Amino acid sequence: MLSTNITLAQIIPSFQGVYDKKSTSFSTSSSLTFDGSNDKVTTNGTLDNLGGFTLELWLYPHSASGSMAIIGENNLIEFGYGSATSLRIWTNSGGNKSWSFNSTTFPFNTWHHVAVVGDATASPYLRIYVNGDLKASGGSNPGSTFGVGHNPTSYTIYLAKTVWGTGDNYYDGLMDEVRIWNDLRTQDEIKANMFKQLNGDENNLQAYYKMSTATGTTLVDNSSNSYDGTISGATWATTYVPLGNLNSSYQTDMEGLWEATGTSTSQASNGLTMSVSSTLSEENFAVFGNNNTSNTSTSELPSGTVIRSARIWQVDKSGTVSANITIDISDATGNSPTVGAATNYKLLHRIGTSGNFTSVATGGSVSSDNITFSGVTIHKGFYVIAATESSNL
Repeated sequence: MLSTNITLAQIIPSFQGVYDKKSTSFSTSSSLTFDGSNDKVTTNGTLDNLGGFTLELWLYPHSASGSMAIIGENNLIEFGYGSATSLRIWTNSGGNKSWSFNSTTFPFNTWHHVAVVGDATASPYLRIYVNGDLKASGGSNPGSTFGVGHNPTSYTIYLAKTVWGTGDNYYDGLMDEVRIWNDLRTQDEIKANMFKQLNGDENNLQAYYKMSTATGTTLVDNSSNSYDGTISGATWATTYVPLGNLNSSYQTDMEGLWEATGTSTSQASNGLTMSVSSTLSEENFAVFGNNNTSNTSTSELPSGTVIRSARIWQVDKSGTVSANITIDISDATGNSPTVGAATNYKLLHRIGTSGNFTSVATGGSVSSDNITFSGVTIHKGFYVIAATESSNL
């Protein structure tokens, strides 16, 4: 059992091309694809008697229908499609909550990170997060836990089938990075981990399916437990889930820019956002975080600049990404500078964690203390904002 009575570019130097070759990157990922007809995964765990829970995964739906299963345990905790245009979390004690979507807010044939959270101690008792954002919350008071026992008792945790019941619809699409927690994850915790793989030994992580074996009929549990699953019908596929491989000291406020974000901007990683003018294809994405440092520095600068942000952002990316990069100076440095002309600002890049930076873009526009660098070809490595006058940062 999972738990028993647990309370739960512009232009860059030519050597960049060597660095960008796919080697240890997360650029490609193995995922399971389900045909919507008879594919499922049966695990040997249960969601019985939890004071808190979180079910999260990366989801690539092809289609949807009512009572289409995603993940859960029948008659206990169930998550899937409530209808062709809604996601729903239901528990046997705590009611249910749905989030309605359309082709813009939750398009098919693209990756989305979805997390459903149950809190048996305080309202809102049920929450649905999509791509890190809270989309719906509510439910009723489940008492001290989300139920003990279920009928029939033979049910365990399933993926893609037997979530709503024996007559529910099979999931149609792909899944990856399935994580089952026996506690409620906060929004900050969900956002901090959605763009990276876990170690597998995190507190309260009850089951973790990286789906990294890419072969066979056993879905390996990559947590410190052994809640492996049996794959029935689902097949392995090579896909591009937006996961990044960042140094541990640069994983503060990790964010992503990928197909699902369309023409909108990414969320900000402590001052830096990326935006695109047209929807990215699946194989093209960027994941970035920062070193959680404020203020400024005068070291490791190229000629023509005199000061830079001490905050450094690391970027991992797949394929080709050309984006506008906007940096909020006060958020990045903690200072209130005299903002200069856009051309006073440079976007600097380097491949490794040390050595001089190289200027790769000049500021294109300024709004308040936000500097935008337009049409930057994104590369792996480390970025800072620099200025030609000390007072500008």
